[in-house]
Amino acid sequence: MRALATIFAGLLVAVGLALVHSASAAAGDCPAGTAPAPGPKGGVICVPVVSPGEGGGGENGGGSGPTTCRRDGKVIPCTTELGVWFSSQGCYAAPLSPQPPADDPEWGDHDPSEGKIYYCAEDGVGGEVPFFVANGAEPLPDPRALAQSALDQLKLETPDIKLAPAPPLATYVGLETWLWIPETQWRDLSLTVTAGNTSVTVVAAPKRVDWDLTAGTTSCYSAGREWIKGMPSTAKTTCSYTFSKLSDDQPDEKYPITATLIYAATWTCSGACTLPNGDLGDVPSLQGAAAIEVNERQSVNKRVP
Repeated sequence: MRALATIFAGLLVAVGLALVHSASAAAGDCPAGTAPAPGPKGGVICVPVVSPGEGGGGENGGGSGPTTCRRDGKVIPCTTELGVWFSSQGCYAAPLSPQPPADDPEWGDHDPSEGKIYYCAEDGVGGEVPFFVANGAEPLPDPRALAQSALDQLKLETPDIKLAPAPPLATYVGLETWLWIPETQWRDLSLTVTAGNTSVTVVAAPKRVDWDLTAGTTSCYSAGREWIKGMPSTAKTTCSYTFSKLSDDQPDEKYPITATLIYAATWTCSGACTLPNGDLGDVPSLQGAAAIEVNERQSVNKRVP
């Protein structure tokens, strides 16, 4: 009985606080975070405004910054390729595209100008069930998650290794061997992904090429200079390696070579954003592969009579 009395008293306090605001609510002057609603005995009271999913899942309904989303007590990403997490629906959801016609029963009593129809992804508790989300009530996605999604979809260049001397010709101990990749592979890559009113663009800019020549490593901060037949012996390269040992102890008597293009990845957000931009750090491409034989030049002494 004492517990019931306590609960009843709490309810009376809550109703009393709401009625305190009834006079100002009638004039459309509800406090922040509340909205006017019909009172139980006429007039108007102020009630809390709760965006879809708030109060149980940690969605970002107010745009104040990325929050933590949870599912069955476990922290999960607030945004994935399936959409934005709605704790109220127990699913990741995204706006249906295109939206249903205005006379479609999915709108229920809602006007299409007031919001959008969202669909749960297949892994949602509710399955593919449509639900209405009012304009401005959509949870804002974490732009960092959108940026990672865009980066995962970027097709980074796999370096096409070029050498001079060019295999199957061999290079020599003590000879500067030119290294490069096609200039067309040294370019910025970008991709934009959108979730609701949030768009994130990722730019991956070439930073360097890391070369592993088995006998040693080197890094070059450009695509390297292409060697062209007929160049004078005084021509200089911007990327090279000089072998100091023969390759006769290697598989097929050749040194395996790999090249990895390292990108500097950044992102910017436009539209409804909780963060304006960010840095994804250095991102490696898949490795290009080649091999080269390293010989030793033989000197011949000629006896002069």
